[in-house]
Amino acid sequence: MIIRRIAIVTVILFALATPLFLAAGFVPAGPQAVSQGPGLGFGTWAFTGKDKAGVVWTGTLGIEKLDESQFDPQKYIAQGNLRIESAGGDGKGANPPIRYDPATRVFTMGAESDYGGAVYTAVLSPDGKRLTKGTWRETDRSSNEKEKRVVSEGEWSATRIEK
Repeated sequence: MIIRRIAIVTVILFALATPLFLAAGFVPAGPQAVSQGPGLGFGTWAFTGKDKAGVVWTGTLGIEKLDESQFDPQKYIAQGNLRIESAGGDGKGANPPIRYDPATRVFTMGAESDYGGAVYTAVLSPDGKRLTKGTWRETDRSSNEKEKRVVSEGEWSATRIEK
């Protein structure tokens, strides 16, 4: 009897407290965190990076709704649309999946397999307007190579330009 009363009181308190948590900016982890509060949100970001060879890369990073026919929504919360180029005219583009940990504010885009890939990581600013401390690494391995080789790596940041 007492356990039942405690359970009922707990449910009532939780129901009353939920709007207060949401008003304070607390957003539970998961796909819904993409579009609420100052967390990682959909939109376009101005990308600037510099690779280890000194080449400067600029362009845009779009954070878009995840294509669930391509990527597992249990693993990823959004999809990137990265379009960057160097002053020399070289270009890179990708549409990789995105992971985001609201507890650490760490953004991870892309993945690597045994044959290579690309991973971009950064930290989202508390106001949700900048991705900072970014690093990237692109690797490749052909069928006749034993080890992956680093194709490109560098540092980057991005600033939100629209939601």
